[in-house]
Amino acid sequence: MPENSRMHPVMAPELAYKLAAAVDGMPAFPHSVQKILKLTRDMNCAAKDLVQVIEKDPLMFF
Repeated sequence: MPENSRMHPVMAPELAYKLAAAVDGMPAFPHSVQKILKLTRDMNCAAKDLVQVIEKDPLMFF
């Protein structure tokens, strides 16, 4: 049997439930991180745009 034709094991339902619960309990990214991620996806983003976001976030600006 070719290597790529192997079936992947199925995750146990209990593990799937625990993983889903853990993900649901994770905090969302702060707005500044979301903004930075959005800016970095834009090829026309200027460094000054990133700096402006970082300077406004007291946890990121030190």
